[in-house]
Amino acid sequence: MEKLPETLGEILQKSIQLEKEGYTYYLESSKKISNSVGKRMLERLAQDEKNHIQRFTEMYIAFTNEN
Repeated sequence: MEKLPETLGEILQKSIQLEKEGYTYYLESSKKISNSVGKRMLERLAQDEKNHIQRFTEMYIAFTNEN
């Protein structure tokens, strides 16, 4: 079993990783589906994940004072 993150920095890094995986999954899935409603839904979910990546990255930078 994977070791759970223990610090806020580790938690934010893991969160960014998971959001990137979600983004890739939804984006790739949207390219494979022909149903227009499903395609739009998956594209929207991918965009949501992209927004989450940005927010978590901003939090990580603020927490670690890195640029």
